[in-house]
Amino acid sequence: MTIPRQIRRNIFVLIAAALLGAGMAQEGQDQDQQAQGDDPVVLRVGDYEETRSEFDARFEVAIRSLVAGEGVQMTDAIRAQMDGFKESFLEQRVLEASLVEEARERGIEVSDAEIDEIIAGVTGGLPEGVGLENLLDQAGFQSEEQLRTMLRETEYVNRVLAQLQDEVEVTSEQIEQFYAENPEIFEMPEQVCARHILVETEEQAAQALERIEAGEEFAAVADEVSTDPGTQGGDLGCFPRGTMVPPFEEAAFGAELNEVTGPVESQFGQHLILVYDQEEPGSMPLEEASPLIEQQLQQVEASAAIEEVVERQGAESFPENLGIDLESTPDAQPVEPVEPVEPVEPVQPEGETQDAN
Repeated sequence: MTIPRQIRRNIFVLIAAALLGAGMAQEGQDQDQQAQGDDPVVLRVGDYEETRSEFDARFEVAIRSLVAGEGVQMTDAIRAQMDGFKESFLEQRVLEASLVEEARERGIEVSDAEIDEIIAGVTGGLPEGVGLENLLDQAGFQSEEQLRTMLRETEYVNRVLAQLQDEVEVTSEQIEQFYAENPEIFEMPEQVCARHILVETEEQAAQALERIEAGEEFAAVADEVSTDPGTQGGDLGCFPRGTMVPPFEEAAFGAELNEVTGPVESQFGQHLILVYDQEEPGSMPLEEASPLIEQQLQQVEASAAIEEVVERQGAESFPENLGIDLESTPDAQPVEPVEPVEPVEPVQPEGETQDAN
């Protein structure tokens, strides 16, 4: 059974929703251990302490990256709005600092030469006249040393996460049990697999159809005349109902197998459609579902291992020392450190259709 990409994404989301996510434990805040003065401690992991000014320097880099990614210039007004996310960022820093300490305890090393190589890879492609100092300024780094420190910590985190991931074992019994206990997740709707040729006018569609009926391959004609830039040979892959615009969907699901249908008019133009496979509703076989289940179970178990690291490292955080109004902060969540092997994308809302163009 062919699994369309959207259904694969939906299955990832459903599997994740069926599993209990491991929350990041955070120690209670001991008032007696808070640093006093103008630059109080906001985070402590073992011998490592992070003061408010050090935290703010990291937060500045993070929000500049976020704002730049949106194509917006940083302003004082935007910076003030971002202050509301400091508490969430502190939770993320608890996680990162715990993982850095874990990496050091495991004997993981990151050499100066490796950091030099990372920086060289960034600066090597810069335009003439633009150097590292320009990048540091734009990204909000206070110094090259701060950049090197954060790069080193990132490498520590990545390497210890890789080790934790490698230590996770998911058995075939666990996979089979999840599959048996969650059959609704793996229900597959009726779907068709189709190619199409999109042109502007009925005359152009008729000309393309004439070539196909004369013996030319549908895919070859599609590559030559179709105005759809997103396909090769006009191949749309497999899709269930509700993903294409209505006229196209009606024609595709009513088409004879391996017979050209059309022209069919939609808001995008005139379509010729060739359905090359039809699949009845059913369930995804265990052998096809297994890799999806395994990836999600690995993520959950790795998250549990990370939670154990945070607890073992005894991290403490003091959000009251951030210098913000905690009552007005938004309900944001820290970034999860472990990503599934295949990215999970948002499920397409009901009623929203994929463009067959």
